Amino acid sequence: ESLYRRALEIRESTLGPNHPETAYTLNALGVLCHGQGKINEAISYTERAAHLYKTIWGNSNIDVARVLHNLAGYYRVVGKFYEAERLYLETLNIKQKLLPENHPDVAITYYQLAELYKVQGFPQKAEPLCVKCLKIWEEIYGPDDIHVGNALCLWAEVLKFLGRLEESENHYKRALELWKKIYGPEHPNVATTLNNLAETHRFQQRYIEAEKLYFDAIDLWR
Repeated sequence: ESLYRRALEIRESTLGPNHPETAYTLNALGVLCHGQGKINEAISYTERAAHLYKTIWGNSNIDVARVLHNLAGYYRVVGKFYEAERLYLETLNIKQKLLPENHPDVAITYYQLAELYKVQGFPQKAEPLCVKCLKIWEEIYGPDDIHVGNALCLWAEVLKFLGRLEESENHYKRALELWKKIYGPEHPNVATTLNNLAETHRFQQRYIEAEKLYFDAIDLWR
C-alpha cells in the first residue's frame, strides 16, 4: 500500500491530479484497501478515480464502467444499496453499449446486481439477471466452470426466496456436483451448498433429508 501511495504522490506531482495514470493509481489503491478490509478508504480512493475517469473520458468508456462497478461493490458492503444499484445500472448501460451482450464483463455486472437485489429482498428483480449471467458464462466457459457454479447457487437462493423450492433444489444439486468435480468432495463450497440444500429441504418439510445434509455440512466444516 505504501508503494501505491508513493506512486500516487509522484504521479500527482509530475503528471498532475487529472492525468489518467493518477486515476489508475487511485483505483488500484481502492482495490488494495478493499482487499485489506479498509472499506472507507477504498470508497474514498475509488470515488476520486471515478470522478477523474469521467472527467477524462466521459461517460461512455469501458474503464469508467469498471471503476463504477468497483465502487458499486464497495457501497454494497457498507449498506449503501441505493447508491450501489444506481452505479451497477450505470455500469451495465455503458457495458451494453460498448461490449457484446455475451461479454464476461456484462455477465459479472448482471451477477453483482442480482446479488444486490437478493440482499435487498427483491428476488423478482434478481431472477432474470441470474438467468442472463448463467447463460453467458455457460457459453463462454462451458458447463463445468466456477462461474457457472456461482451463478447456479445464486439462482437457487433466489428461487428459494420466491418459493419455487423444487427448482431451487435442482440448481443446488447441479452446483453440488460441479463443486465436487472441480474441488473434490471436501471443499468449503461443497459444505455451503449442502447446508443451503438442507435449508431448501427444510422449507419443503423434508426434515429427515434436511437433517442428514446439515450433518454432512457440519462434518466438512470441522
